[in-house]
Amino acid sequence: MIDLKKRMLLCLLLLIPINAKAASMNVSCSKSTVEPSSTINCTVNVFDNEVSGGEGSVSVSNGTIKNVVKNKCGYGSVATDKFACVDDVVNKSMSLATYTIEVGNEGTTTFTVSNAKVVGNEFATVPVGTVSSKISIVKPTVEVKEEVKPQPKQEDKKQNIVAAKPEEKKIAVEDKKEEEVPTEEVVEEIKEEVKEERHGLKLFKVFGEAYEINDEINEPFTIDIATNITEITFEYETFSKEDEVSINTKQIKDGFNKLVIKYSYNDEAKEYIAYLYKHPIPKEEHILLKNILSFICGFLVGIVVLLLFKLKNKKKNNDKTEPVLSNNKEKSLSELLK
Repeated sequence: MIDLKKRMLLCLLLLIPINAKAASMNVSCSKSTVEPSSTINCTVNVFDNEVSGGEGSVSVSNGTIKNVVKNKCGYGSVATDKFACVDDVVNKSMSLATYTIEVGNEGTTTFTVSNAKVVGNEFATVPVGTVSSKISIVKPTVEVKEEVKPQPKQEDKKQNIVAAKPEEKKIAVEDKKEEEVPTEEVVEEIKEEVKEERHGLKLFKVFGEAYEINDEINEPFTIDIATNITEITFEYETFSKEDEVSINTKQIKDGFNKLVIKYSYNDEAKEYIAYLYKHPIPKEEHILLKNILSFICGFLVGIVVLLLFKLKNKKKNNDKTEPVLSNNKEKSLSELLK
């Protein structure tokens, strides 16, 4: 009977789907063993059911980062000490950035990503801790050089050099063309074209930083900021007062925020996409804010205690000035006649 129950329980467990996959990040290097001062490439990859980017701080021991490039991650920033980037396409895995490293002396070179986070759908971040990859640095192999036997010198052969006779060069005289001077009609047409009113978004400002509209800014780009303010200060300039400009959001959160700036004039419309990355408030500012609040609360409590103490002393002084009532009862009429 017991064996039958165990078998039924095992069958039920096998029927339940188990999804053990979780968000993760790794570092894959082109070589695991190299000689001192060699150059290798290490790539940061992220994995999840749905993944669109990642972020983290980068450090290398016994080595130097020479260069870094973005891979699949289309928007965001990568640097030699950190990366924070995303992409519109959500995949099962993604290659974020590749770092070129020059290893150091004999021993071990370690590539580490700390405070690593995987960015999923709608910019949701999942902390994954610290990931690293180690490269072994070994002594260079010594090659035995073969002795080069001296070869007998060959006699120099004298060559008769015949100087070529210079040919007479003919100088061709080119007729100079007179520069064409634009007529008055052409000048007037150019002036009329210049006078035509232009339409479009000239520039916009986010937190006071100006971004001009040009060929590069027509593609999605990233704005990297560090501020405690959560409401965007958005300003803009257009070529015409009739142009209309709007932004999809004014409130921002820590991490990535997708900003869509829309321009329209009559039937003409265009969108500019910017990924705004807001750095979280440093712990030092949290501690300073906490200390300020504690000081204010302590100050207010002290004032309340001082007021209560003064009220108590005032009440005691008032009690002392009141006349003392006699405890002796007045004698009755029968007692007086006795």
